[in-house]
Amino acid sequence: MGKLYNLGALREYEYRITSGADSQQGAMNVKYTISSDTVNGKAAWLQQSDMDVQGNKVSAKMWMSKSSMACLKVLTVMNIAGQTMSQDGQCPEEGPNAATATGEEELKYIGKESVTVPAGTFNAKKYEQAGATFWAVDNIPVPLKVSYTGADSTVMELVSYK
Repeated sequence: MGKLYNLGALREYEYRITSGADSQQGAMNVKYTISSDTVNGKAAWLQQSDMDVQGNKVSAKMWMSKSSMACLKVLTVMNIAGQTMSQDGQCPEEGPNAATATGEEELKYIGKESVTVPAGTFNAKKYEQAGATFWAVDNIPVPLKVSYTGADSTVMELVSYK
């Protein structure tokens, strides 16, 4: 995953996320901030996503191993009707950040493809790994687009990054 994500070169980024199943589609923009941290003595990236869900603020924090990008810990903080609640979450069981990820699963290069996202149009490299498809360019530290297949389809498109 280090080929697609260079979290050390980022402070923040934003994706437009569209997901749904059975003709039910939903979309929202999610802003992410990145910082360096440790979890149980392991070097980690702390990725915090902040969302406004029906007027309520929700922050999801995921700590990922710097070496494999595997999820180490998840915490959700919700501010609903003036009350703040924290809840430990579960790391994903599938996909590139699955808790069991070793960083060794092969990232398969598919080819080049033009892709248009809110951040612009790019001639991107297309990859597949762990049930996900990624479109990336060398000079942007996160994928331009990520598509997950499964029970619910999810597509993330890059809006901005710093």
